[in-house]
Amino acid sequence: MGILLRLMAKIVFLLVQFTLKAGLEVLGCIVRLLYWSVRTYGWGRVAAFFLALWLSVWVHQQLGSPFTLPASLGSIAFVTFSFWGIMVGGYLWLARRWQQGVRNWSVRTSPQSRWNSHAHAPSNSPAPQRDSLSLPTSLTSGALPSQQAVLSPCGTSLWEQVLSLTTLKEAWRRVLVRGGSPGLDGMTVETFALQAEQHLQRLAMELAENRYQPYPPRWVEVPKRSGGVRRLAILCVRDRIVQLALHIVLSSLWNKCFAPCSYAYRPGRSALQAVAAVERARAVGKVWVVDADIESFFDSVPHAPLFALLEDWLPDEKVRQLVRLCVTATAPAQGRGIAQGAPLSPLLANLYLHPFDEALSQAGYSLIRYADDFVILCATRLQAEEALQRAERLLNGLGLRLNANKTRIVHWDDGFTFLGYVFTKDGKFPSEEAIASLQERLASTDDEMKRRQILAGWKGYFGDSLPDFDPSLLSHIVTEEPVDTIDDAPWWSQEDESDRNGTSSQIGLYRERFLGRPDVFARYWQTKGRKGYAPVRRPVSDEELVAHLQGQIVLGTYLLHPDGTTKALVIDIDGPESSKAGQRAAFQVAMQMVAALQREGITPLWEDSGGKGYHLWLCFSESVPASAIRQWAVRWVDQFRPFPEGVLVEIFPKQDYLAKGALGSLIRLPLGYHPDTGRKSHWLTLEGQPSKDDWSILAETLPINPQTLLSDERQPKSGKLDEFSQDLPEPPELIAPMVKGCALIWGLVQKAKQMHHLRHVERLALLYTLGHCGEVGQTYLHQVIALCSNYNPRITERWIQRLDEGHRPIRCSTLREWLKDLLPGVTCSCVPKAKDPTPLDLLQQARETLPKPITSQKEEWEDVAQDMFGDSLVFDDQGHQSVVD
Repeated sequence: MGILLRLMAKIVFLLVQFTLKAGLEVLGCIVRLLYWSVRTYGWGRVAAFFLALWLSVWVHQQLGSPFTLPASLGSIAFVTFSFWGIMVGGYLWLARRWQQGVRNWSVRTSPQSRWNSHAHAPSNSPAPQRDSLSLPTSLTSGALPSQQAVLSPCGTSLWEQVLSLTTLKEAWRRVLVRGGSPGLDGMTVETFALQAEQHLQRLAMELAENRYQPYPPRWVEVPKRSGGVRRLAILCVRDRIVQLALHIVLSSLWNKCFAPCSYAYRPGRSALQAVAAVERARAVGKVWVVDADIESFFDSVPHAPLFALLEDWLPDEKVRQLVRLCVTATAPAQGRGIAQGAPLSPLLANLYLHPFDEALSQAGYSLIRYADDFVILCATRLQAEEALQRAERLLNGLGLRLNANKTRIVHWDDGFTFLGYVFTKDGKFPSEEAIASLQERLASTDDEMKRRQILAGWKGYFGDSLPDFDPSLLSHIVTEEPVDTIDDAPWWSQEDESDRNGTSSQIGLYRERFLGRPDVFARYWQTKGRKGYAPVRRPVSDEELVAHLQGQIVLGTYLLHPDGTTKALVIDIDGPESSKAGQRAAFQVAMQMVAALQREGITPLWEDSGGKGYHLWLCFSESVPASAIRQWAVRWVDQFRPFPEGVLVEIFPKQDYLAKGALGSLIRLPLGYHPDTGRKSHWLTLEGQPSKDDWSILAETLPINPQTLLSDERQPKSGKLDEFSQDLPEPPELIAPMVKGCALIWGLVQKAKQMHHLRHVERLALLYTLGHCGEVGQTYLHQVIALCSNYNPRITERWIQRLDEGHRPIRCSTLREWLKDLLPGVTCSCVPKAKDPTPLDLLQQARETLPKPITSQKEEWEDVAQDMFGDSLVFDDQGHQSVVD
């Protein structure tokens, strides 16, 4: 009996223990679930959920519904979530309405709104000038911080954020990372760090009790490279922390309101982005540059208008007073200037120049500003002059002035310096000041690690190329790479010195006459029944040219340079087939052309291509615009039409300009072997006989002066081919298919260049076509209208801004009706594809005709796949041609 009782007691004990453990586990799960819910959704939503659950259970109890059935449990869940959704949605709606009321009250009571009410009130006083920068007026556009809720997104006021230990600790962390010298009180960063917690608490208490007083800064004079000195302020550690705390709070409030053209002292923006913005403006044709600098900007900022800006931009009065205290205590002069070296100064600099940024940007100018250094890129010189005058007036309204020695208007091709780069027509490269600064910094230290850091910074900004200076500064850091050796000697290495020099001179002559782009060439490939030419993006070597001449490889060249020029023109005459009959027909056409060229005093190089035709090479003594020489060639070749049946005549290069990243058409280099027939190409004499010495023919045929072909008497009636005049650049590649493809638009451009006058309807025709092509077309529109005597950039820009974005461009039929009596001899020859075409359709057609790139992991040729005649073709196993998409 006793054993039975002990057994039952043990069982009861185990059951109780199990129940307690299970209950504790369930309770722990509930607590963890509650903790996770609060962390994820917040106390408010969790409390609303339990309230909704209680209401749901209470409703079901009142209705007498049992809680055992799954349907009842589902009903409870449905009602619970319904109640919960209603409560949360109602709370959010009430909160939004309350915040909107606070925002409206803030706007009505702010100085900005009071100024706006006075500005809109009737007055007999004259309206202010457009360039006037009375500060409240200049800031009426855009959303200002004063028009937002006074509370921060986290629900605390700006003043509470500044006082919080979290903000002060973050500011102290940044001061600790930056280091620096002690201020006027002599306390170093290391000394402050020993009792940082106590110092921060004391600083927060002083701020809260309005007892904080910043120390005057310690001034240090640093000599400038251009002469003079720059005064830098070294603040005490405690004052740096306060200013950094203000910077942390205010930058999140202000940076999103600053203009996009400002690149300095802003998170996520850099000097390299400003450099890229300059290049983007140049890409759309803005070639006139206002290169300007504000004289002694940081020392010249007047306090009165700066504090007036704070009234509108800073809604918290206590924070405003603290900012004013920091500015006045560290100012370089009484009532003027913000200290260079103070953490808050960069943010205040962007704030003070924001009206300047907004005024110029809203006027349509391409402004790029980095601190007190800025450039304005314009389409014409007159527009640049107006931009400079406007900028000067705006700065005068702010109590500032331009540095006359550093401000000028310059054309892009003449070069200018901005942010360490020199921009010219040949590209951008580091300025002499940047190179001198690098050399000085390397010479100022013997620490190898420090020099590596300096070079890493240089490469991060200017790229991998290093300037030429004292090589001892780079010892143990930058070493020359070993020169590769070639085991196989060139084919002439067994000959004597005279033979080697002679062959080298022949290759040099060959390279000078026939090679097009120096940075890329094409090499023929053939595999598995397919063949084509693959681009090789590097200069071709002498060994490869010799291999081409010997028939070991087949090379091609791209005649058209990226700048739209060429040093050779090739007329390709092909027969209908590679038979003798086809070659004979092509030979007759080539013979007629050679004779015609001789009569005009031009001696071509006549090549038997080794295939089904002939090439006439016209090699020039200097580079010539491809558009000009192609226009001459097309007109000249037309006199031989019609050609015999099956004879095809083509002109290389086939393009007037290159699209971005394109290579253009290629042609096989002469004196090599034809890849299909295996026959070697060779020169023919002017009588059509095979040459006995190809190199003698090449040496005796002198390069042609292109001016003899482009002289006035050789031009068509309409022109002097002055599209290469410096007064008007070539149309940008994005709109060139429309500008040159539409005879009416191109006729208006030519008329503006020749007559320097366009009627109003002619200007409208350009406006309703170029104006709808974005910034590229609008910039080119300025450049065309600038050729007219009565050009006014402000009026032209006003017409552009009046364009309705939703308005359809002018139709071709309307354009022909407008210009039918204004452009005699010019007719529209377009073949419209659309039902109701516009000139802008030419841009779409140009995009459709571009070959789509084909990518491959094995074959490089698939990026271009062009044959030696420039057609984008590949071949199947049977030799049939098929166009590459």
